Amino acid sequence: MLDQIIAHTRKRGEAAETARPYAQLMKEVDGESQPYRPRSLVQSLNRCQSMAVIAEVKRASPSKGALNMTLNPPEQAAAYEQAGAAAISVLTEPAFFKGKEADLLAVRQRVSCPVLRKDFLLTPYQLLESRWLQADVVLLIAAALPGRQLATMHRLAMDLGLQCLLEVHGEEEVAQVLDLPLRQEADVIGINNRNLRTFQVSLETTRRLRPLMPAEMLCISESGITTPQEVTMLQNIDIQGILVGEALVTARDPRQKLAWLVGT
Repeated sequence: MLDQIIAHTRKRGEAAETARPYAQLMKEVDGESQPYRPRSLVQSLNRCQSMAVIAEVKRASPSKGALNMTLNPPEQAAAYEQAGAAAISVLTEPAFFKGKEADLLAVRQRVSCPVLRKDFLLTPYQLLESRWLQADVVLLIAAALPGRQLATMHRLAMDLGLQCLLEVHGEEEVAQVLDLPLRQEADVIGINNRNLRTFQVSLETTRRLRPLMPAEMLCISESGITTPQEVTMLQNIDIQGILVGEALVTARDPRQKLAWLVGT
């Protein structure tokens, strides 16, 4: 499945760059009337008294299909922020997650906390596009960026003023991320409990990988977190935040669900 998503994302990126070339997009970024002032994800995570939550806005997933096709992204994001979410993650991938770039723009205008662009970012163009969309943070998935690709994308993200959520799932990917010039003030490591090739989920992935990372780096756990007991277990192994999507977008009251998860 990961290969299918990557192939589709490349075609989508090529089409976007053909329609609006890199140089043109750069001019639009440089010509923005308002200065770009990204909100700090690290500071937002550190401010939380309980487990910090990056709450996700998404309509569907490849593993579960439709989750909430009537979801209103800015309304959902506002509910998350009111419930104390440290940041909002917005899916912009259209084919498999039914996301839209317009969702990110709408959420950015509605909330004051950091906003993460959740997508399979593969090229410099997509990073510049993320900057144009006013994302504070971008997701860089180690499994989708082998070799030196991750380092190249991380360096360009830094140049554009973007913060990074660097996602890993296995030991080799941890080594790949730790080889980067990590910024404690702007980089966060995310452990995805979902195997992107099989879609199997296990919180043991976080338990196994967290000890391999420097204690000074903020680390979050992603996917498969559904109960307060799981949140407590993650806190006990030095996880500072969680990224939660499915449990919130399928909840009748996302504010209540978020508060229940973290015990607030």
